[in-house]
Amino acid sequence: MTALYTSGTISLVNGSAVITGIDTAWKTALIVGGTVHVEAEGNPLPILPDDSAGASEHPITDTEMTAAIKWQGATGTYKYALVRENTYTEAQAANSVKIAELLQRLNHPTIAAIAGVQGEQDHLILLTGASTATVIPRTSLIQGIEADATVETPAGLVTYESEAAGFIVLVSNAGDERAALYFKISAAAGDWSDPAFLTGEKGDQGDIGPTGIRWAGVWNNTDAYAKNDVVRNNKSAWIALRANTNVAPPVLPTEANDDWELFAPAGMDGAGTGDFLGPAGGVAVNQIVGFADNTGKLGKGLTTAQARVAALVPIGNYRNKLINPLGAINQRAVTGTVTLAAGAYGHDRFKAGASGCTYTFATSNGVTTFTITAGSLQQVIEAAAFAGEPGTYFLSWSGTAQGRIGAGAYDVSGAVSAVCNGSSNVTVEFGIGTVSLPQIERDYVTDFSSKVFQDAELCLRYYFRGFLPLRGIVSTSTTAGRLGCVLPVQMRIVPAISLVGNVFDGGATAAISSITGSYNSVGAVEVDVNLSSSLIAGRPALVYQGSAITTLNAEL
Repeated sequence: MTALYTSGTISLVNGSAVITGIDTAWKTALIVGGTVHVEAEGNPLPILPDDSAGASEHPITDTEMTAAIKWQGATGTYKYALVRENTYTEAQAANSVKIAELLQRLNHPTIAAIAGVQGEQDHLILLTGASTATVIPRTSLIQGIEADATVETPAGLVTYESEAAGFIVLVSNAGDERAALYFKISAAAGDWSDPAFLTGEKGDQGDIGPTGIRWAGVWNNTDAYAKNDVVRNNKSAWIALRANTNVAPPVLPTEANDDWELFAPAGMDGAGTGDFLGPAGGVAVNQIVGFADNTGKLGKGLTTAQARVAALVPIGNYRNKLINPLGAINQRAVTGTVTLAAGAYGHDRFKAGASGCTYTFATSNGVTTFTITAGSLQQVIEAAAFAGEPGTYFLSWSGTAQGRIGAGAYDVSGAVSAVCNGSSNVTVEFGIGTVSLPQIERDYVTDFSSKVFQDAELCLRYYFRGFLPLRGIVSTSTTAGRLGCVLPVQMRIVPAISLVGNVFDGGATAAISSITGSYNSVGAVEVDVNLSSSLIAGRPALVYQGSAITTLNAEL
């Protein structure tokens, strides 16, 4: 379909090929060629193609282009119609030219010769003339001349004396280790060609490359050493800088002289006294080794007990089963001379034995020393503390008192032991004398270890004395109901409770006169109380911090 462009007008000059556009946009409209027909007497104007990308002798712009012939009509401004050049027509013309060129090439005698060859697997086409071709096997290109037989030396040719002319023998070593081909010239015996060598003559020897080092052993004053010889002298290794005899290497810290340079220094001598000998009878796998005497040269395998004594290292994971062994926690605030009835508690977790107990105490640098003057002081350890860790437990302490475990005999520190397996509570007890840093631990005695920050929470499992933020409601004018809160630590059992202090309802206070109901659990406190004076029913009830003391007892 013909495509026309008619926008604007054009100005033409008689005898000129230049076409000037007025209100035109030829470049924008992608016009690359065509023919201009003018609405006036004159000739059609075929447009020269746009060459703005090359010589730019006749570019097409929005307002100017050049015709292939000059305008023969009158000079003037005219309406026009531009018959745009059809791109498909152009492509057809170009394709026709290419096809013609291709056909011309395909008619070449060489192409015709190749087309006449019948292909075979693993074969190649070989041109045998300007217009002839054939196929050859691929192996013929990689094998070269194919020998009919192979022998090691020329003496082996005698085997093939009777072969016909053209018979080829490959001789692996025809002289100087060179391979060669021999051709039979005729069927006559011994009628061989001269050797056709496949390898060249042996070349001259190349230059000798740099030599490496030579280990020459321990230096002595008689051997002749060459450059790069390495010797050992005074435990270090030295390399020769030049040939020499009877010239000793220097002594460290000097690292070089004219003949020798340090190659590898000896390690520093250790602080030991010599070679170390293990025990004659050997040791067990993973057994710890210790010195058998004071020479530092003889070793022995340590027994488990010996290794433990030698270590004396406190071990973590709450190795000491006693709680509050430093005596730092004293919620009952005992002072001076403490006199306790049988089973009564003084410092947290410590109570009087069956005969009661009288003691004084003093604290220095965080360590409390108990001086027991009558009776005994004991601590009961819950069976759960030994769960999963059964064994023989040893009791140790500092001081003059004697101690025991359970109902066993009293003895000095470190000599007291008993089997504890978690099946029952264990009582540790000390008699008259001084006691500090008590410790009960499994298998052996180590230096004292404490858990001072954890001990505070562990003590609260058994006893609490202090302020609890109890909250409830004023039930009637003289009662407060459900005063309660969550405990900071879950207690061993539901605790016995006592409570003194005042209740505040937001406007007035009233003293607690008694507990009328208790609904405690191991993790929370909840009580009903009577009040000594009237408050307003329905208001919230808050226990005052200033005067309130709650005591919770879940001791063993």
